Amino acid sequence: MRLFNLFIITIVFLVFAQLSAQTSIYVPRDVNKSYENGIRNYDGTPGENYWQNGSDYNLNVEIIHPYG
Repeated sequence: MRLFNLFIITIVFLVFAQLSAQTSIYVPRDVNKSYENGIRNYDGTPGENYWQNGSDYNLNVEIIHPYG
C-alpha cells in the first residue's frame, strides 16, 4: 500500500512538472502585432512587409591647414 501511494504521488508530480514546463513565453503586444502584420518572422528575421528608411549623402569637404 505504501509503495502504491508513493507511485501515485510520483506520477502526479511528473504530470504537473510536465504541464508547468509547457507554459508559453510572454510576448509584448507590439512585438506580437509585428508578427501578425508580417513585419517580422518568429525567428527574428525581417518578414515580407519589413521596410527600412534609407538615404544617401554627398559631402564636399575642404580642409584648411593653419601652417601651410
